[in-house]
Amino acid sequence: KVRGAVHMSFSDMGLIEPRRFSAKLEAARGLAITSRLTLAFLEGRLSANPTRRVEEAAGEFPEVTIQALGRP
Repeated sequence: KVRGAVHMSFSDMGLIEPRRFSAKLEAARGLAITSRLTLAFLEGRLSANPTRRVEEAAGEFPEVTIQALGRP
């Protein structure tokens, strides 16, 4: 979860049309979070030694909360 984000916070639309797609989370910040966590996910899954890179990267952003789905 990303506190202050809305659906369009995970695209560049907030930068292109900021008045149309407003959120509590700044558009540039939302894009930075999306980019960093996507890269961490891919690095963690495609590397020879998978790690918890997403969780580590999420620690860089206080507004991000990792929620495991389907786990007890």
